[in-house]
Amino acid sequence: MRIAVIKETIAMTKDETLVEKSDEIYSVHFDFDETWDGFTKTALFKAGEYVEELALVDDECDIPSECLEIPGLMLKVLVRGVKGDEEISTPWCNTSRI
Repeated sequence: MRIAVIKETIAMTKDETLVEKSDEIYSVHFDFDETWDGFTKTALFKAGEYVEELALVDDECDIPSECLEIPGLMLKVLVRGVKGDEEISTPWCNTSRI
């Protein structure tokens, strides 16, 4: 899966079919514009009521397996960034249905 982040806008640019309870590890790569330079970035994943926050390493992370437990849910993601006292965040982005 690939997601573009421009300023505070977020959009999926490459979809992936997500299978519930799969043994496969699904990775997400984020493409950030220069607005995000110097920020420490985290991604929040949400499926139903379950939410998990993960630090991004080289603008990538794996989708938490707990998010893939229930079929039919829409996986959502948002990104937060922190640089000193400055914070930036996107709204939730719908990605793929599980």
